[in-house]
Amino acid sequence: MSGIRGEDLWRVPVVAQSADRRLIAGLRSLADRSYELADEMPALPVLPAHGAASPQNLLVESTGHVRGGSTNFALIGWGLYGGACAAFDLGQLLAGWLGQPGNSGRGELYRLEPLCFQAYCEGLAISGADIPEEIVRRGHAASMALFTGL
Repeated sequence: MSGIRGEDLWRVPVVAQSADRRLIAGLRSLADRSYELADEMPALPVLPAHGAASPQNLLVESTGHVRGGSTNFALIGWGLYGGACAAFDLGQLLAGWLGQPGNSGRGELYRLEPLCFQAYCEGLAISGADIPEEIVRRGHAASMALFTGL
């Protein structure tokens, strides 16, 4: 965390081009709360998690066949599989999508996040997981903050 709290990181040319005072202050505030968030996450409901969910680990069937209104896919890269708070993988998927070449940036992320979050909650309900939406949202926010934000 010393890099975020210090000044050297913010002088790196590529960082300096994008980091305004509000961003720096927000990241420093998040760094100050990081241990609190890390302590909170294990207290949330734990679900099976891929652990490295990203578009690169999601292979879509190349034949283009659609059965029953859904595309066939395979999830690969299970080396980090384990338990994590609800919505942990959702944050990884969204952040990974943002990093894909050709994606238009945060405006698209703001559009996709609520749609993906709602679909995630619907999937939990279908699977029989009885986790209140506010708990899922907290897991999503905490894991995004720690594993993507910092």
